[in-house]
Amino acid sequence: MRVLKLLMITLIFVIPSIASSKYITWRTSNIAERTTFKETLSNLSSSNTKVDEITIKSDGQWIIIANDIVYTSSNFPSSVYNKVTQYINSGRTIDVVAFTPSGNWVVVAEDWLYRSGGLPSSNLLLEKVKSRQNAGHRIDELALTNNGWVIVSGGWVYAENMPQNLFDALVERDKSKRRINHISINSDNSWVLIADQWFASSGLSDQMIDHLQIWQANKRNFEHVTLASGNNFVMYGGNYSPKSDRMSQIEYQLGNNNDNVYQRMREQNIPGMSIAIIDNGKVTYQRGYGTLEKGTQKWVRSSSPFPVGSMSKYLASLGLMSLVDDNQIEVDTTIKEMEGQVASWVGLVEFYSDFFEVNNPMSPEVNLEMLLSHTAHFNNGATYIDPAHSTATYSTINYLMGWGCDSAGCAYKKNATPGWFDENMGNGHPGDIFKYSNKGYLAAQLMAETASNKTWPELMQNNILGPLGMTNSIYNEILPANWKARAAANHDGNGNPLPWYRIPNYAAGGLYASAADYAETMILLMKDGKKDRILTLPDGSKLNWPLQVISSSSVDEILKDRKPKDNSGGISGSLGGQSDMKHGYGLGVELQSSDNLNYQYFTHGGAVNGGGSCMEGEMKSKKGIVITINGPFTKNINFLRDLRQAFRKAYGLPLETVKFAQSC
Repeated sequence: MRVLKLLMITLIFVIPSIASSKYITWRTSNIAERTTFKETLSNLSSSNTKVDEITIKSDGQWIIIANDIVYTSSNFPSSVYNKVTQYINSGRTIDVVAFTPSGNWVVVAEDWLYRSGGLPSSNLLLEKVKSRQNAGHRIDELALTNNGWVIVSGGWVYAENMPQNLFDALVERDKSKRRINHISINSDNSWVLIADQWFASSGLSDQMIDHLQIWQANKRNFEHVTLASGNNFVMYGGNYSPKSDRMSQIEYQLGNNNDNVYQRMREQNIPGMSIAIIDNGKVTYQRGYGTLEKGTQKWVRSSSPFPVGSMSKYLASLGLMSLVDDNQIEVDTTIKEMEGQVASWVGLVEFYSDFFEVNNPMSPEVNLEMLLSHTAHFNNGATYIDPAHSTATYSTINYLMGWGCDSAGCAYKKNATPGWFDENMGNGHPGDIFKYSNKGYLAAQLMAETASNKTWPELMQNNILGPLGMTNSIYNEILPANWKARAAANHDGNGNPLPWYRIPNYAAGGLYASAADYAETMILLMKDGKKDRILTLPDGSKLNWPLQVISSSSVDEILKDRKPKDNSGGISGSLGGQSDMKHGYGLGVELQSSDNLNYQYFTHGGAVNGGGSCMEGEMKSKKGIVITINGPFTKNINFLRDLRQAFRKAYGLPLETVKFAQSC
């Protein structure tokens, strides 16, 4: 069936007229005999026909195979056509027809394979394909370049001389427990990899990226995605039926309408997201979605660091409690007991009270516990510095004294940052009331640095990040170039990238972490302060020897609810009523528990300028979820909450009927 026809149209969308039809999206300007090509696919689509193979050579010649019928362009190589028909006539189904850009080719049909001369690493290719066929496995995908190839067979993948970013995508789909559907590599080395409904790509046109995202959002199944020269492509498929596993339930059962994550991300202009799931005290899923920055093809990996905002407060409590365990500080250590820079800061604030407009004297009652539980009477206030205004860094005490940088320059800003005690507190005392405060955590950061004689990044790397193996997490006011290249950029509500704002208040909101890394810190609480560790003994045997990162008593301190004397403005009062649940705040975490204590949750949200995050862990079942997005927290809080609810539903936990005050 080789008919030559021409039609001067470069882009067509075929929308099925009946529910059972297939969908097609294409750009065909450089595809040979494109009228015949499109008519063939349109007829197959309208009849809801499953297509076995769509292959387009670098010169635009093509082959379509469906129900053992072969359709080709007129000048499609007869040697390949003859081999395909020979295999079909033998009763075999065609699995793969693949070409290198220079025209060498492979045909695979069930347990048969034929290869032309000139293939790269030809003998190794034959060996790998035959090893799978001899073991009773079919070849799902085989993509070729002039220098290498990649074979996909079930969950098995083997690659030879592939582009590094494509190899990285192959590794990522394994970590994220996704099954590869298609890999297409163009003659210009652009490529796309489809795994379930996720895709990674390099060098594709913005137009094709947009169509891929539309298909994701509309739950269209990627049965075939084929690239062709000149930014041409073909996408063919039907409706996607989500899998029954728990992760798919979370991804495709959001809200009352069972929205999916791709739909929500597109509607909300969220370029990228990462999720980690904890089950029985282990990270069982870690997945990335979308891109690190809009307008790029830097796809989110499970290892991609995101700014987690106020979820840093929980890490701060871990770091401070590790100092308590080392007898370097106590939970009830007051600010006025501290020496060094803390004493200098206190003295300066009191001496220059007119400049800083301190309404209450620096109370001797303020201690570490109050700072970490938001009961110290400190104002809120977060410190952001636009890198356009300054690239210099300063010590914690400078920021505590109100050092800031804006378009007018850098200086100690009257009323800009300190304003320590809340003006509405009257004559109250620390401990009386819950008052969420980023500044309180900045003070705790200075206490930690003074007690340990380390900077906050040094302390946290030594005591928490290092022991937990958090290699995708960092505290750094100005991200190094190699970290910025793989971290998520923040975006405004329209999806436009924002500057890389500096957050010197590390303890309150300065952590960059991957979702999977952050999940390890939650598992630490679930396992009573221990990190799983396997030691290899001299005789080669293995010994389970958990590492005690923080003590059991420190875990109890973090999870102990701090009840202020006057709770009228406290966290419980701000949550609304729920008869069967109790709410409170520990050290760096919000708390929720049932009256019978069958369920004990710790949770927190995080917001930075153009980014958001959410975490929740349940102590009894050792289940949890971490979500990070590179879009605004406030705009997307319902999305984050729906993800939490979908997680609870998928894992058999009670659904929440009220919303946390500071959480998601």
